[in-house]
Amino acid sequence: MTGEVDVMVIGAGTAGAATARACARAGLSVLVVESKPLHQAGAHWLNGVPAHAFEAADIPLPRGAELAGTGHAFHMVAGYGPGRLTIPSAELLEVDMQHLVARLQADARSAGARLHEGEQATAWEPAEDGAIVRTSHRTYQARVVVDASGMRGVRFQPPPEVPRDEICVAAQETRALLDPNAATAFFTSHGVEPGDTLCFTGVSGGYSIVNVRVDLEQRRFYILTGAIPGAGHQSGVQLAEEFVGRHDWIGAKQAGGARAIPLLPPLAQLNDGQLVRVGDAARQVFAAHGSGIGAQLVAARLLADVLSTGGSPSDYTQRWHREHGSHFCNSVAFARFSRDLSTEDLRELFASGLLAPGQTGRTLTQRRPGLGISDISDLSQMLLGAIRAPRWLSKLAPLAGQIARMEIHHSRFPADPDRVAQWGRERDAILLGRSSKA
Repeated sequence: MTGEVDVMVIGAGTAGAATARACARAGLSVLVVESKPLHQAGAHWLNGVPAHAFEAADIPLPRGAELAGTGHAFHMVAGYGPGRLTIPSAELLEVDMQHLVARLQADARSAGARLHEGEQATAWEPAEDGAIVRTSHRTYQARVVVDASGMRGVRFQPPPEVPRDEICVAAQETRALLDPNAATAFFTSHGVEPGDTLCFTGVSGGYSIVNVRVDLEQRRFYILTGAIPGAGHQSGVQLAEEFVGRHDWIGAKQAGGARAIPLLPPLAQLNDGQLVRVGDAARQVFAAHGSGIGAQLVAARLLADVLSTGGSPSDYTQRWHREHGSHFCNSVAFARFSRDLSTEDLRELFASGLLAPGQTGRTLTQRRPGLGISDISDLSQMLLGAIRAPRWLSKLAPLAGQIARMEIHHSRFPADPDRVAQWGRERDAILLGRSSKA
């Protein structure tokens, strides 16, 4: 048996590399096993990641080739128009994930972590002081095992399956821009400056987008799409192919990929004894728009903080849910609300003012709802919206009630691991609009 380590991480993509980095920098001995070559681990496309997630994870902000764009306005359009809501500055970083994962892996290695590629974890069993993990190469003993292998989880103990109608299939591509003048005409025809993000929403079910942007200087076109094919809609891949096929000013694909994203609430129990799940394996996804990268960075840092100060995997489960769980569950409630919205519904909502730019921007950047001094104009706009569209106020009221109940419920997350399953059932009842002890 190979020597013992504090933390063994399975998977070297974003979640795994971020966990290895955080734990190694906190002084823990770390081993990472990845079934693929390290340079193939994780996503290889662009993702919108809020800057505050990097700050919370103590990771320097992306720059150079890792940063494809930031700071531009974000325009949400109902269907393919008309009807629009503009967020002046989305405060999202468009991050090249291949470069980010490589940086996180390099940082982890510099901090002392060992990263093994081409090695498959095949089995594990509890041990007196942690766990024993068998791989395709050898056997290890670790105090804590971290499953950072994605939605399917580790082969020997996958998380619960996600129903097909709770999976968003997203795609992102970078393509050549063949005709800058035609691209400029397209964006200006929608009242958008080239370089800003134009997001067509509700194009294939309420929970769907075709999100496009051009970089005239680099002669690049970016497209991000997503929908729920399990609910009878097109997939993100199909939406991208359809959009590109309609516009001859878009050229060959230069980079990109597709991914299935779970939209269920996070697992109530993030650990099974000494096995801890982080990222998609734990369903730590901001379901309102299917974003998981920022959540992975933050969860990795939190886990490292807990373990390096003598805490247990159960302590991590409790702390994550009390600090972040309600926010992520509320994003699930919003995602479910949005699925039944028609294009006309979206036009009415945008026109009413109930979806104010400041608050919508907070959702886009995965921040909790708030009302600071800079958001006072939002308050007056939302009040006017309630007068203009009383039927939407009545539709949104139950959602607001769910959100309030969810905050209370998460504040009561049990310290006793034996009570977590019941707590989780009560949480799910709130999401379904049923009664609970909360």
